[in-house]
Amino acid sequence: MSTLLRKKASYWFIVGVIGVMLVNFSRNIYRLLKSQDRLKLASEQLAEAQQENQELKLKKHFFNTDEFVEQEARNKLFMAKEGEVIVVLPEELRDLPEEQSIVNYDSSQPVWHQWLDLFW
Repeated sequence: MSTLLRKKASYWFIVGVIGVMLVNFSRNIYRLLKSQDRLKLASEQLAEAQQENQELKLKKHFFNTDEFVEQEARNKLFMAKEGEVIVVLPEELRDLPEEQSIVNYDSSQPVWHQWLDLFW
């Protein structure tokens, strides 16, 4: 009787150990799958960050050019090169599309008369 009891006890012990191992193995597989999802998400975020970094480098390069500095000085600080004259247009003329003409160009009129028509 005692040998039968030992066999049953060892059988249930082995079944329990195998059960614990299966549970741990299942948890590890689940963690592995979750970590792959996190890795994929991190990889996508890295690609986006690298793209943004590239765009920012291009902007930085443009902002460091003399062309940008000159453009900002002209547009925002109303500065001009030596010998240039700054002309400030009235508000109603600033927002017109470029293709819209305010005064029709008539080459038969003298230039001073065209300027007179433009402002009065």
